[in-house]
Amino acid sequence: MMFIASLVPLAIFATSVSARPLRRASSDEPTDTQILNFALTLEHIENAFYSEGMSKYSAQDFENAGLPPFAYGRFKEIAEHEANHVAFLTSALGQDATQPCSYSFPYDDPKSFVAVSYALESVGDSAYVGASKFIHNKDYLLAAATILSTEARHSAWINSAVREGNPWSGPYETPLDLNQVYTLASSFITDCPSTNPTLPVKAFPALTAAAATQAAPGQSLKLDFTWPSDKSAKLYGAFLSGQDALIVPLSDDGSVFIPDTLRGTTYLIVTTDADGVSDDTTVAGPLMLQLSYDSYGNPEMLQNEAPQLRLDTLLDPTIINHPCRRCPKAEVDNAPASTTAKDHAQESVSTLIVHHLDNSRSQRILWLLEELEVPYEIKIYKRTRELLAPKDLLAVHPLGKSPVITDGDVTLAESGAIVEYIIAKYGNGKALPPDSGKIDNLYFSHYAEGSLMPLVVNKFVFSLVPQRSPFFLRPIVRTIFGQLDSKMVTPQLKRNLDLVEAHLTKSGNFFAGGEEPTSADYMMLFPLEALVSRAKDLVGPKVKAWVDLMHERPAYKRALEKGGPYDYI
Repeated sequence: MMFIASLVPLAIFATSVSARPLRRASSDEPTDTQILNFALTLEHIENAFYSEGMSKYSAQDFENAGLPPFAYGRFKEIAEHEANHVAFLTSALGQDATQPCSYSFPYDDPKSFVAVSYALESVGDSAYVGASKFIHNKDYLLAAATILSTEARHSAWINSAVREGNPWSGPYETPLDLNQVYTLASSFITDCPSTNPTLPVKAFPALTAAAATQAAPGQSLKLDFTWPSDKSAKLYGAFLSGQDALIVPLSDDGSVFIPDTLRGTTYLIVTTDADGVSDDTTVAGPLMLQLSYDSYGNPEMLQNEAPQLRLDTLLDPTIINHPCRRCPKAEVDNAPASTTAKDHAQESVSTLIVHHLDNSRSQRILWLLEELEVPYEIKIYKRTRELLAPKDLLAVHPLGKSPVITDGDVTLAESGAIVEYIIAKYGNGKALPPDSGKIDNLYFSHYAEGSLMPLVVNKFVFSLVPQRSPFFLRPIVRTIFGQLDSKMVTPQLKRNLDLVEAHLTKSGNFFAGGEEPTSADYMMLFPLEALVSRAKDLVGPKVKAWVDLMHERPAYKRALEKGGPYDYI
């Protein structure tokens, strides 16, 4: 297998790329029988996957998930194809045929099923291409070619017709060697019959990335893998794409810069060799990255690459998806090559208005919009002397409270709902949690107002009531409310803040982990700001440091300038 290897220095990526042949480690050549059994191993995985999925979901389940009405029937056809491939290879191998194993597949709904199916088909394509050079029997080679061409049609159809993404990754398929394919495939295998023939393959150490589903060209990606025992060894990230391998130095923290020329399905390997990729120098991987792009070559994020709460009943689908997928033909034909999803999103937000009450939760909405760089208008409302919202807000929403936004025909209150709405409609792939942080993001997004904020309000009210009571009653009221606070509110607050402190200790800079704020951070900041300001003795060092870190973000500072007075109440 021949690649062209390019060493890409981080600082001069745009101007200097040197190309040279990729060195590969020599190894004993597998027999035709071993290659066919290797192919059968992969076909067993696909057959089990589709058989399980088609029995688990119905056509109605697919439509309820927002998938095209024709998708289910086509997936049933793919399932039949994979069963046929298994039968064909089993017949060709006879008594030497490997038997199916037990498997576990990472999907929990029709959309994630579709995403996994595309990954399996793509790896299958690369496996057949990479193994073809080992096949000596021309009849076997012809049979493999007929299977490969069908598998390639599967992957192209899944990603374009169903996921509305790119049908191919470039002019050439990416060949993977046997060990690279087995490393990816073995993640689905839980147990195999002891009588199965031994294959001449091994799995490399795992390579993962918490933000892999949000990976994009021109950005850095933090990698997780086991470092070599020699900590001084220089490591590189090798991006395999088509016939090329782009090799980029890894940062000391294990981050790698994704070359901005990459598009489509790419395989990343950590290696100690700056000149190429070989089994001997592979440290970890491969990791499959799906760098989706639109019909103009611009990077984009597919909906089921970065799952989020769907708000389809509220949002125009031409905004959720890349705009030129569902636009009238004339608009597609006339769209400039430089058009991006972000350009269209920003064109569509001229009607977005934040009805902002000073010293309120709506500050988090301004911060979110600044982080996402979404144009918006602010209408500022001042609290009354009683610290209540003015009656003017009743003209915007029947409850007369803030935050509330208007966006065209949509009027939406409740900061949690607003945060979800804005991320879904205008996020363009940002503010989404990594796979490992989805549950934490879901929990803390709702915990902020559901559990923590009521305690913060009680703490504030119990301190405010004595100050507002008649002078001659203040000593009595202060005593009563002081006891209520010390016996009811403060212990509960302490327990909750201990939970938050422990979580931030393990999650890092953001509540869902990852490298950017998500809905959990936008929701949690307001109550934690209030507590750091008004109950500092209850707050741990991690919480204080996290609040300071959020306050240092440029987008937060811009939001503070635009929103006016903000006293954390």
